[in-house]
Amino acid sequence: MPDTTHMEYTAEDLIAHKLQKANLLVAKPKFDREGCDLLVFKELKDGVKFCRIQCKGRTVIENTSSVEIPKQYVSPSLIVFLYVEDGTTNSDDSVFIFNSTDIEKWNYDQERDIYKLHIPKDITGLSFNKLDSGTIRLVESAIKSAEIHGDFKRVIHGRMESELSGFRSN
Repeated sequence: MPDTTHMEYTAEDLIAHKLQKANLLVAKPKFDREGCDLLVFKELKDGVKFCRIQCKGRTVIENTSSVEIPKQYVSPSLIVFLYVEDGTTNSDDSVFIFNSTDIEKWNYDQERDIYKLHIPKDITGLSFNKLDSGTIRLVESAIKSAEIHGDFKRVIHGRMESELSGFRSN
């Protein structure tokens, strides 16, 4: 599989910009856990809720591509954003959004325990998931329905447990 690092950074910056334009608060965690490239909040106050954003960037100029998401990452508080360069559309028209229900409709590879989305060279088939003022509500909905304890534990405590276990074994 080709190195997608450059596209991932481009996607993350573009997606953070679009979320901020929609008046959402965006934070970049200093860890990589449970598919969490960005954390997004509607507001900051006691009992804050957030959603996890996984940013993907792909090019389909020469070949088709795909995106894979481990099943364990998928929860109502995960949103996957996909930025696609197809050589014809401008970047504002090439950002797509998928909530957990969308992801669970992707091809499931039981052996690898992943969901996989095939990205064709003609991305018009993804237009239903195109990021716009209507689909940005998926992020707001994910934030509203987030389970404060479950998602916080998933992102923060999971990291602490792995760091503590490494500390104990030293």
